[in-house]
Parts: sequence; structure tokens; C-alpha cells
Amino acid sequence: MTREELVRVPRFYIPRPHQLAAWKRRSSGKYDYYIKLWARQLGKDTDDIEFAMNWAWRNPGTQTAYIGLDNVWVNNNIFKKYIEGRTFWQDYPDEYIDPKDTQKEVFFGNNPQEMAPARIKFIGFLNDEGIIGSSYDSFYISEASLYRKDAFRYITPIWDRKKKETGRLSVNFNGTPRGMKNVLYDLLRTYTGVDDPNEFPGEHILPTHTCYVDKVTIEDALLPDGRGGWKPMYTKQEIEELRARDIRAYGNDAFFNQENYVEFTTVNAGLVYRGIEELLKEKRYTKFNLDTRKPLYVAFDISSKDKVTDSTAAIIYQWIEGRMMIYDIYEARGISLVEAIGELAKKDYFHLIRLGVLPWDSERSASSETPIEEARRMFPRINWHALDKERVDRGITLVREALPNMWINSDTCDWLVECFNNYEYKRLEKADDWQPKPKHNRYSHLMDALRYAVMGVHELKYFQMNEYGDEVLDWNLTYSDSWTTAKEPWDKPWPEHWQRTEKRTNGGFYYYG
Repeated sequence: MTREELVRVPRFYIPRPHQLAAWKRRSSGKYDYYIKLWARQLGKDTDDIEFAMNWAWRNPGTQTAYIGLDNVWVNNNIFKKYIEGRTFWQDYPDEYIDPKDTQKEVFFGNNPQEMAPARIKFIGFLNDEGIIGSSYDSFYISEASLYRKDAFRYITPIWDRKKKETGRLSVNFNGTPRGMKNVLYDLLRTYTGVDDPNEFPGEHILPTHTCYVDKVTIEDALLPDGRGGWKPMYTKQEIEELRARDIRAYGNDAFFNQENYVEFTTVNAGLVYRGIEELLKEKRYTKFNLDTRKPLYVAFDISSKDKVTDSTAAIIYQWIEGRMMIYDIYEARGISLVEAIGELAKKDYFHLIRLGVLPWDSERSASSETPIEEARRMFPRINWHALDKERVDRGITLVREALPNMWINSDTCDWLVECFNNYEYKRLEKADDWQPKPKHNRYSHLMDALRYAVMGVHELKYFQMNEYGDEVLDWNLTYSDSWTTAKEPWDKPWPEHWQRTEKRTNGGFYYYG
């Protein structure tokens, strides 16, 4: 590049003071791990992308991994994102930057030393976790609080070896807290060496690495003042007005503090089921055995047909004296309902399952047989019932009411607890509010199955209990498809544990006494 070709890069991006401070710290090369705890909408992703591009521009022959939640996130937040009407790539001369939309990578061709072009690979973690390897010189992970608990287990050794072999390491995380039962909290404890969130911010020098935690709150947010300087984004009075609004809306300021002051409250303020914290405190997440004297039930959330990325999930539980005892769970991608039931049939408890609860759309299908018809044909010993169509918010309310009397088997249900700790409402940034429905993501499948399980308890009289915890006979014919009238005699085989003496009432109904 000749003197006449020299340009200022980035050409359009102007960091705000808190972003510029982060650039200076990271450019020093002093920190192996740099973790941003920035309040919502203060430009943490934009700043990371711009810094990663600038680092690549200044270091030909290097490779950078920029990791987002999935390919959809990468596409929408990087390749299709505009900053003041421009893409990220426009910050660099066209002749020296080559973005590859399909491959989700960008090359920088300024090679004064005739080295290979610097490369940034944008990786959707959910889709391409396996390609995150040791060939990268620096790493950026966006929205770290939204990954599963063990997400970085197999990447950590790569960082350790790179640090030992080269003496250099550049790993950058950003995120907003989502409670203390979360991967971001675990990462902070690991790389700072302290447990108290109040001690996270600042520099941490450990024997194996160095770390800096950069905390930026709503009070640190600045805007251009129009005279070449900066002014606070909010006055103290405006901040307190926003706080008061959240208290009116949610009954407390936990969410406000989480999003604006990046506080690690005990429970993620955006969680759908915040009662999970009480369940854990009261040690109702513990090992227990099935009560083989009582029936076992299963509730399914069914994956969308022909959608391999969707999951079929199941909750296996007992309902004993008003308590919901979740004994086991099941989840698998891209399989049908009957395939999932077939997998459960391998379990030693399968013969105890008396009732299967399915969502309302199990009675609908574009093919010749609906999911519930397939289940009844292939597994006739289980009484299959489709729920009535009901609003999601009502089902959520029923689960919240059930949580104080819910027990979860710690031997088999660790993924269920992780789903509880990450199942949250989607934040509407422009409206500064939440969507009325929770996010549909990897945590939602088991949560939907749980909702159907609890809705089944309320909708089906089959679950009504007397004082001894025994089942009450279904005199109101909730199961009109399984119980029978005199005109339509019962001709299906009963499971062995249902073999009782058959009697007929004057009304023509069968019951088992």
C-alpha cells in the first residue's frame, strides 16, 4: 500500500468513551480474557465486531473466530445489520475487504508483507460448534449468557494449549447477566478466580492467565452533545423514572437492575418460571424412586414434521397426593412422536405408563394418519389424550402454580433444570418491554412438554385424587374415546396392572373395582 492509498480505518465507526476505553485495554495485549458486562443496548456486539475487524486489518496472516448463537443470529446481527445506514464492511476500502456471505467469513487483502489475507470466520455455535479449533488466533463470543451450561467445555483446552505454546491468547466474551445459574456467571467465576459478582469488575492476574472484566452501566452511557463532546444518555431523574415504571410493571426492580446495572440477581429477571429458585433452595431437586403402586404418565411436545432442527420432548411423571413428581425426561431432534415413544419403550418403567398427554395439534396432520392415531395404533396399551387448544399464558400460569408442589429427580433431569434456568421471555428493545410469549429455542421444548403435563392434570378428571391418593373413576367420561357405553363395548387390551374385576352399572358404563 502506497502513502497515497493510506486511509483511516474504521472509516465511519466512532467509538463512544466506554468503547474507546475497551479498545485501549485490549490493544495493549495485556489480557488473555476480556469479558464485557455492559448494560443492554450499549453497543457491545457492534464494538466487538469493529474491534475484531480492526485487529484483522492490522495483523495480516491471522485468523479470528467470531461466535454467535446460531447461523440465523450471525446472518441478522452481522451480515444484514446496518449501522447508521452502512454495513460493517463499508468501514474498510472495497479493494481490500472481501466478505463471503454464504461462507460467513470475511478476508482482508492488505498484505504489505505478502502474507495470507487475514480471515474472520463467523460461526453459529448451535450449527457449527465442531469447527471451533486451534487454528484461530483470537476468539469472540457474543451474548455468552445465552449458551448452554457446558457450551465451552471442549473449547477451553484449546485456549489453554494456545496460551502455553505461543504465550499469547485473546478470548473476548460479552453478555448481560441472566442470573447466577448461568454459563456467563460460571465463566466469570472461572477466569476471575472470585465468586462474589461485586468483585468481578476490573483486572485479575492469576497464575495461568490474565483477565479483565469491563462493567458498563446505564449511568456510564453517553451521547454526543453536538459540540464535539459527550453528555449522559439519561439524567438521574430519568433513570429513577424508568426504575419506577419497572416496579409498577413487574412488582420489583430486579429486571431493571439486571439489564441496566448488570447485576447478577439470584434469579434471571427475564425467566418465565422464577419459582425454580425456591425448588432448588428447598432441595426438591433430589434423587427419588418411582412409586410402583401408582400410575406413571408422559406428556409430549411434538417436533414439526420434516424439520430436523426441531425436537420432540417428553416429561415422565407421577401425580401423587397433589405433588408432581418428575421422574425422567426425554428429548431428541428430528424424530416423530411414535419414534420417541419407541425410544421410551426401552426404559424399564415403560410398562407403568398409563396415560399419554399430547398437544392439541396431535389430532391434525396433512398425512393419512395423525400423530395421536399413530400412537394409539402402535402403542394401544397407553391411553392417549389430546389437550384442548389453550393459550400459552394460561398454561404458564398453571405451571407456576404447580411449582411449589413439584419435585424433580436429580438422577435424570439435569437438562430440565438447565431449561428452567434459561427459559425466558424475548426482550423487545425498541419497545423496552417483553414479548408476551417466551422465546422458542433449545430450552423451550421440554418447557412446552412440562406445560402440557400440568395442563393435563387440570384438564383431565383422570388426575383427580381422593384423600389416599388413588385415582377417581372418570364418571364424566373425560376419556370418552377410551371408556365405553353399552352401544360400543370395550374391546381393547388393558395393561396387566389394570386387570381388575369388570362390572357394569345401570347406566351402561364399565368400571373396574
